[in-house]
Amino acid sequence: MAFLGVIALGALVLFLSPMLGVLVGAFAGWVVGLLAPVWVPSGLALIGLKVTAGELVYLGAALGFVGGFFRANQTNNNGSK
Repeated sequence: MAFLGVIALGALVLFLSPMLGVLVGAFAGWVVGLLAPVWVPSGLALIGLKVTAGELVYLGAALGFVGGFFRANQTNNNGSK
């Protein structure tokens, strides 16, 4: 029974990590759109992304979703995880 609880908890974490990344990314995109409405979109236009300051929310949400799947690994001095 405890094994099923661990499996359920793992599935919940795998589901909630990207969703939390979406919320944080969207908020960060909104803040960047408010504080730098000219130079961030113009900088992104240099690499081929045509976005306005209002669309930075969606860009941040997309990047937060992708980033929610990545986790940092912590290693000891001897190289083991």
